[in-house]
Parts: sequence; structure tokens; C-alpha cells
Amino acid sequence: MPVQLGPKPNDMYEPTRRAIEDGLWAVLGVVAYGLLLSFVFLVGLQLVVMTLLFGGTDPVSAGLVLVGVVASAGSVYELDATFDLRQGIRRQRSRR
Repeated sequence: MPVQLGPKPNDMYEPTRRAIEDGLWAVLGVVAYGLLLSFVFLVGLQLVVMTLLFGGTDPVSAGLVLVGVVASAGSVYELDATFDLRQGIRRQRSRR
């Protein structure tokens, strides 16, 4: 009679299934977060460009430019913090 070492396969089905589901939902969440941040960056950039092209010199236009710059800069900062975008640049500089 063979000796069973470790848990039975039937006992491991549920924890394995939950771990895979959690991993897939985590990946989908990160992708959705990245897309949201990219969208915020593009909207902020569009706000800055359109205000500079078609806006006047009134305080409202200056406020719109400021809001666009803050939205774009904040989303770029968060994208860098989340996905560590500068890691490849740092690695290339350290090789030189």
C-alpha cells in the first residue's frame, strides 16, 4: 500500500482554485488601474493643450491649465510608482 505524503488532491482543489481566481482578479485590477491612470493623463494633457490653444489670458484659463498639469503630473507619478517605469532606465545607467 503506497504512503500518501502531503495533502490529497481533492483537499487542494478549493485553495488552488481560490488562489488562481485571486491572482486573475488582481491582474485585472492592476490593468484597469493602469488604464484609468492613462485616461486621466490624456484628459489632463488635452485640457492643457486645448486651453493653451483656444483659451485666453483670463484666470479661468490659467486655472484650467493648472488643473490639467496637476492631473497629468499626478497620474504620471502614480503610474511610475505602481509599475516602476524607471527601473529599466536605472538598470541601463548602472551598466555604464
